[in-house]
This record gives sequence, C-alpha cells and structure tokens, in this order.
Amino acid sequence: MMPSIRILVVEDEAVVARDLQTRLTRLGYTIVDTTARGDSAIVLAEQHNPDLVLMDIRLQGEMDGIAAANVIRNRYHLPVVYLTAHADEVTVDRARVTEPFGYILKPFDERELRTVIEMALYKHQAERKLQLSERRYATTLSSIGDGVIATDQSGLVTFLNAVAEGLTGWSAAEAAGKPLTEVFRIVNEQTRATVENPVDRVLREGIVVGLANHTILISRNGSEAPIDDCVAPIQDDRGVSVGAVLVFRDVTETHQREAQLRQSQKMEAVGQLAGGIAHDFNNMLTAILGYTELLLQMAGSHHPWFGFLTEIQKASQRSAELTRQLLRFSRKELPQAGLTIFLRIREFG
Repeated sequence: MMPSIRILVVEDEAVVARDLQTRLTRLGYTIVDTTARGDSAIVLAEQHNPDLVLMDIRLQGEMDGIAAANVIRNRYHLPVVYLTAHADEVTVDRARVTEPFGYILKPFDERELRTVIEMALYKHQAERKLQLSERRYATTLSSIGDGVIATDQSGLVTFLNAVAEGLTGWSAAEAAGKPLTEVFRIVNEQTRATVENPVDRVLREGIVVGLANHTILISRNGSEAPIDDCVAPIQDDRGVSVGAVLVFRDVTETHQREAQLRQSQKMEAVGQLAGGIAHDFNNMLTAILGYTELLLQMAGSHHPWFGFLTEIQKASQRSAELTRQLLRFSRKELPQAGLTIFLRIREFG
C-alpha cells in the first residue's frame, strides 16, 4: 500500500480550513498541520516537510501567502498550490513569480480539489526528475577530462565545464549568453586564418563535425594551445537541432610526444647508419693494424720504413678509437682491438 500524501494547509478562515481538512481526509490525504499565518507556515514546512502545501493568498499577520510560498519554494523546494476566492492582476503577477504548481478557486468541489493536487504532485515529481537529470548531466560534463561547451540553437553559450574554463580563460558565468566565437577563438596554426565556427555547421546540417588538424585555441589572455575537438548537435524529440555540444582537449603533450618520437626515430636511423659505417670501417682497420703489426715485426726497428709503419699504426689506432665512439653512439659493442689484431697475426703466423 502506497503511503498517504502529506499536506500542509495554510488558510486564514477557520471554517474553510476545517472543511478543507475534512474533504482532504475523505480523499485519502493526510493533513500534517494547519495554520492561518505565513510565518508559521514556513516553520511548519521545515518541521513536517510535507509533500504539498495548500496556501491561501490572504493570511493573518504581515506575511501573505505569496511571500510565504516564495520562502517555502526557494528554501525547502516544496510544491505550493494557491487557494483563492479572487485576485487582482497585481496579486496574480506576484503569485506567478513564485512558480506555483496550481490554483484552486473557492468555492471548490472535491473532484477539482483532487485533480489539482494530483497534477501538482505529478508536475513536482517530473520537475525533480528533470533537475536530477540536469545535475547528473552537469556533474558528468564537469568531471570529464576534456573541455565541454554547450550552446543553444543560436550559437550562444549555455554551459562550460571547468576544463573549458581553464582552456578558454572564460568562467561559465561570464561566458553565458555570449556567442561561441567570442569565447572559443580558433585559428589555423600555419596560416593564422580564423577557422570556421564548427557549431554553425553542426546547427545548419545536423551532423557531427571534427576540427581540422593544426587548429589553435586562443584563450582570453592570449595564450595559445593546439586542440582537437568534436561537435555534435543537441536534438529534440523531433530530430530538430536545438543546440550543440563541443568537446575539445589540449593536445600539446600529444604533439610533444609525436615530435619526440620523430626525433627518436631520426636518431635511431642515424645510429644504425653510424653503426653500419663503424663496423665496416672496423673491419678495414683490423686488416690495416694486423698487416702493420706484421710489417713492423718483419722490418725491425732499424729498417728505413719502421718510422712510417709506426705512424700508420698510430693513425689506425686513433681511427679505431673513433670507431668505438661511433659504435657507442649506435649502442653497439666493439671487439677489443688487441684480440682482433692477435687473431689476425695468428692467421699470418
């Protein structure tokens, strides 16, 4: 069995209040309390937290029903239905500002009373669901790591999340109602030409649009950042575009990583080239050093060519050191020169 709807009755005429309480009880509602004053109504609303407040516009005391309803609506978010026998235009305008959930004109019958109450409760429930959905939507967009900007169908900004505020330099409050082109300034990185507002095309064609490469976002303070983004239409139940949502991110780190990767690839290619040259050169130096060593042994220190052979040996050894540096650069290992020469000498025994 569903719990009974709990209602606070605020009525300045005691007879009407008792009659209203009797009718509501007969309809299955629960009366949490009654009062004839606006200030008391506020206290009772906080105390009982009813599902609905039936509020007479004219009350005892200095605070009328409209003023009391305004406080209850803003402070406790409770639905208010006005009870009134007649009202002038000024009073109606004042009541309208408080966004009431219905009006019941005196005298009223039970069927009308029940209809207005049920419609007010349904409207309040739908409003709460909508508010919850909007809070979830806003929380989701605010918590993601990309910048998010939403616009209406005229391209005016309606929402910025914290990331978008940081990248554009605009706060959500300052950007609200501004044209997107004023908040989201983008240019081509190479030509510096202004890039077409992507939201215009999305609203015009109803399609998802992505920015071209080399797009730069210029923030409010003049700083620049390369960005990547996507814009999608916000459509109503009929498929008509009523706005757009722009999702974008700073790709500075991505560009830096790509540049580092390209540099690394270049260095790797240079290293491979240096390693290949060093290995080939090392093979030639091995032969030169080996034959030089043999000639020095055969010639002896008194031979006329001994000095020339010694210089060849020194030059070859310096070249071998250069080869080792090249191989270290290419992250390769060089066989020890002494072992290489020894093996060559043994070959020529």
